[in-house]
Amino acid sequence: MAAAAAVKYKMQYYGRCETTAEYDNHRRLHRLIVGLDIEWRPNTIKGQQNPVAILQIFVSRRCLIYQFRKNVRVPKVLKKLLKNPDYTFVGVGIEHDKQKLFRDHGLEVGKVMDLREKAAYELTDVELKKAGMKKLGEVILGKEVDHGKVLGVRMSDWEEKCFV
Repeated sequence: MAAAAAVKYKMQYYGRCETTAEYDNHRRLHRLIVGLDIEWRPNTIKGQQNPVAILQIFVSRRCLIYQFRKNVRVPKVLKKLLKNPDYTFVGVGIEHDKQKLFRDHGLEVGKVMDLREKAAYELTDVELKKAGMKKLGEVILGKEVDHGKVLGVRMSDWEEKCFV
């Protein structure tokens, strides 16, 4: 399999990233599609529900990664961005992510669309409603993700101050 082309992302400090992404997309803000995903420390005890530690927001080729910290307020600009009725937040299992963000941090997320539902409808394959991101990538993009290589990242302690 050929190596995937490297994608370069512009990294910026929080406070400018969300406004820069909006500026770059100002012509389509009334219908902006925003990728959203969350991460939390793995639940290792039955019944344990660790809170969301990382919020990832993707707009075009930009990515905002917000790390939740204890006793630190979520910035108003982030709350406003998440509630914007003109944006549609997309992801796999997005309704669960929306509920978990509200339950753990009181954050409201506006319109959401599950990529599994959209893929199942567009490709007329009801099985895709149960697919994960790995399967969607294989079916839609023709790309395979080697979970062995990313398992260490997926199972990270997302509450650590520094992470890779």
